[in-house]
Amino acid sequence: MKSGVPYFPMLFLNILICFNTLLSLRKISQGEWQVLYCKINSTLSLPKTPPTVSQAVTWIAQLGGFLARRPDGEPGITVIWRGWQRLQSFLDIWLLFNPSTCG
Repeated sequence: MKSGVPYFPMLFLNILICFNTLLSLRKISQGEWQVLYCKINSTLSLPKTPPTVSQAVTWIAQLGGFLARRPDGEPGITVIWRGWQRLQSFLDIWLLFNPSTCG
């Protein structure tokens, strides 16, 4: 019998799929995607449409330390979680100083 190591990538993939599904079901708020877009792109001008779920997850992971280089593959749960926490902190500050701009 082989060790459980080959099963770890499948478990990780399932966790990542669950996170993407939860994020897409939850639908990040208008304020969250606006703050995320502004932070990642270092701009205050916003696009008219929100990012795709895949793009939002990548940006959230970048806030958590993911470098998003071509050979890096998909972001992991740890960087996504760290990024999500940072996004919530940025959103709190954004809402504090711009209460009427976020929905």
